[in-house]
Formats: sequence, structure tokens, C-alpha cells
Amino acid sequence: MSQHKMKTITADGTPCEVLIGWDRPMAGYFLVVERSDCPPDASDDIAYLFDNLRQPFPSAHPRSLGPFLEVLESLGIQLPEPLQHRLTMDRESQVMNQLTYWSPAGEVLPHAPA
Repeated sequence: MSQHKMKTITADGTPCEVLIGWDRPMAGYFLVVERSDCPPDASDDIAYLFDNLRQPFPSAHPRSLGPFLEVLESLGIQLPEPLQHRLTMDRESQVMNQLTYWSPAGEVLPHAPA
């Protein structure tokens, strides 16, 4: 499974972290958008702006990024083109056990942002 994390804000100013990647065993992508400003004991309905496992998609793990790009767009989050490209390569290469941090500008970061 590849995992790509990016801290950003939604269109309404909510700070959040996007976790997106290719899930090789499920043969599809996953997406979780979690609020960064919630207390640890917040309910899932408050803490998560989106979680693919809780959505009524025909498949919780689509083989295309399209459905998740639409979700992110509805939240006012732009997924950088270099990250989109990497996700496509992850699918084509069947990447496993990889974690990458990204800036909203599309730069790979050496470690998790503070």
C-alpha cells in the first residue's frame, strides 16, 4: 500500500490532513480527509471530512482517481499534479509499504510537517 499525506486547508478554512494512496490488496485507491483541529476524543462524524470506507461508492476502492478528485474538489482541496502522477505510478507499479509527505504545492517533504 502506498500512503501519501498532505496537510492543507479546505475552502472554508478548516485545517486537515489528506491521506491518499493505492491499496494493492484491494486493487484500488483509498482516501481519508481528517480535520487537524479536533480533540482526540471527537467522534468520527466530526473528525473525518471524508473516509472512503464510510461512503456509498459502488466500490470503496475505485481503480481511478476521478471519484476522489471530485470529493477533494468539493472540499476545496486541490491535489497537486505531481502527487496525482505518483498515485498513477503507484497503481501501475503496485507499490507497497511506502509513505510520502507532500506540501500543498506538490513538493515531496523529507519528513512529516509540524
